Amino acid sequence: MSDMQKPRIRIISTTEPYTRLREILDAMCQGHVRFILTRQGQVRAIITGLEEFEDLIKTCSELDDPTCLSSIRRPRREYLQGDVGTVEEISTFLNKATSASGSNE
Repeated sequence: MSDMQKPRIRIISTTEPYTRLREILDAMCQGHVRFILTRQGQVRAIITGLEEFEDLIKTCSELDDPTCLSSIRRPRREYLQGDVGTVEEISTFLNKATSASGSNE
């Protein structure tokens, strides 16, 4: 699933997969749809496609990695402390970094 494409969500009763399993599987594989299963008005489960499930597992394992977690927390902390730059400052920094790496090749 592309990062920009959010899955649609359909709410169905727990009895529907018995009669519509093929249709539900096709919708998940082709249209990036999640199904929320309800019983007596209460959410009981979520059915999602394999690709989305694998992405979720990957994200969870990355969040278990202290280095990855630190790389998320540090910039967030800097932002909350007001350590931010303007678009122009960031653009200048990136241009200099790109120029420097190009001259080292």
